[in-house]
Amino acid sequence: MPWASQAFVTAFDVFEHLSALERDVGLIHRVLRADGMLFVTVPDVSSLVARASGGRWNMLLLEHLWYFSASTLDRLLHKHGFGAIEHRSVPYDASVGHIAKRLGESASLRLPALPRWLNDRVVPAPAGVLFAAYRRRA
Repeated sequence: MPWASQAFVTAFDVFEHLSALERDVGLIHRVLRADGMLFVTVPDVSSLVARASGGRWNMLLLEHLWYFSASTLDRLLHKHGFGAIEHRSVPYDASVGHIAKRLGESASLRLPALPRWLNDRVVPAPAGVLFAAYRRRA
């Protein structure tokens, strides 16, 4: 992909998995045009769900190498030539069965099986996910 060739890059549920995060953010900066946009979602350690759940937060996963708040994500991206445009919490669309399973795991409870009509229903659930948009600075 040529440098300065892309109008936008999306990194949804990506940054927390990158072992070479600083390098990869630098590469994203290089591939974006001067007015390019970066859209990111990451687990938000400062979210109400994360703070209320503590060590049982469902986003505390072995495969997550990094955790962010809006301010730490801003610091990282500012260092690499990005300016913040927007931050907001986004729900995680999940089946009721998945939500019940994760809540049971978090509380160390074995919950009864749900009826299929309820188990498969997808609803927006607060999970502590941060959406952020950035513009590449020159």
